[in-house]
This record gives sequence, structure tokens and C-alpha cells, in this order.
Amino acid sequence: GRDGLDEITTTTITDAILVEGDAPLQRFEIEPAAFGLPYATPKALAGDDAATNAAIIRHILAGQHGAGRDIVLLNAAAALWVAGKVPGIPEGLKLAAEAIDSGRARSKLDALVQFSRAE
Repeated sequence: GRDGLDEITTTTITDAILVEGDAPLQRFEIEPAAFGLPYATPKALAGDDAATNAAIIRHILAGQHGAGRDIVLLNAAAALWVAGKVPGIPEGLKLAAEAIDSGRARSKLDALVQFSRAE
């Protein structure tokens, strides 16, 4: 994003380039407000150490609303779009929110944690 984050941001606009096969490259902007997401402050998105960051993601996946959830939804939506799972970011936002709200996203994280701890 224009704020220096290495991901799509919700503090400002993110400049992006669409690459589709042999088609000419297309520059575009991702503006959170265009998708109904409020702008966040950098402080609202700040993490800390590994334990704090893990707690933040667990709260988001448990359904906590706020700036953290918004940036997760926007990045997940874009990933779903570029992977061809949805036709656009709006549909990706809906699918990502459903994954969180249904508990499926948290279940996947729990499975990953269990797998990584297995011998």
C-alpha cells in the first residue's frame, strides 16, 4: 500500500498491477472505501511480538470485528480473486467473511497448528 505495508492496506490506497496471461498489464488502485471498508490507522493495525500477533489473528478468526478483520478480509478477497475462486474482490470479501463467521477459517488454523506440532 501507499503506507509502505507489503500487503493490501486499509489505511490508504494500494497501487496494483493486474497480470492476466498475455494481456497488457493494467494498473489499478484498491481503495478500501470502494468496498465498504473504513480506513484504519496504522496504530490500529500494529502488531507486536509473535504471541501478541497470534492472539490478534485468533481474535479475528473468532469473529472480532475491527481494523484487523477488515485488512484480513481485503487481502483474502484479493487472493481469492487472483486465484480465480471469485470473479472480483466484492465476492471475495463475502466468501472470506463467511469463512471467518462460520468458524471454518479458525478450524483450518487449528488444524495447521496441530499438524505443525505433530512429530
